[in-house]
Amino acid sequence: MSDELTSGGYGTDVRAWQRSSFCAGGGNNCVELARPAAGPLHLRESEAPGTVIQTNPTALGALIASLKQQRG
Repeated sequence: MSDELTSGGYGTDVRAWQRSSFCAGGGNNCVELARPAAGPLHLRESEAPGTVIQTNPTALGALIASLKQQRG
């Protein structure tokens, strides 16, 4: 993926964004994740790559578990 997390407000580590395996055809309907060597995880929606939220593995795991449970 060409977009990278750089020093633009999110630390100095450069990490490639990874797209969800459930991404619909590689378009702009994807959740993307970047994990710097230190600090929180970074999440963004491919339609709005300038909006980045930070979380930790425990909170992300809880969100995923909840979504899976709701999906049935």
